[in-house]
Amino acid sequence: METDASRALPEFGEVEIASLPDGTTFEDIKSLQSLYREHCEAILDVVVNLQFSLIEKLWQTFWRYSPSTTTDGTITEPSNLSEIESRLPKAKLITLCKNESILKWMCNCDHVMYQALVEILIPDVLRPIPSKLPIEDVL
Repeated sequence: METDASRALPEFGEVEIASLPDGTTFEDIKSLQSLYREHCEAILDVVVNLQFSLIEKLWQTFWRYSPSTTTDGTITEPSNLSEIESRLPKAKLITLCKNESILKWMCNCDHVMYQALVEILIPDVLRPIPSKLPIEDVL
């Protein structure tokens, strides 16, 4: 049951922000928008493909969760963390996420993603039942 999440996920819309948080640029906001869309698409992909165990790793990677230590003491990092960090450093991510307009935009994005998940996982379940069914459909 593989699907292309980018097609299943409608556009998120633009961030409506009056003034930039200190130390950030419009390019940082564009990077956040792009990274968050990719993050949501990845979550959609793993859910659709029933790879639920990967959701936590996706979340940790996007939010730059501290690297974990394995039983032998070595530190592991997600392989694409440095690429994400180069596009939007963690400090700027945190600064942007303290802005009310950014948080509102993320909340709207999450709603769009959850709605897409519902439509994929539970299609037409709540579709109205016709008031009159032909008798051959009942038998």
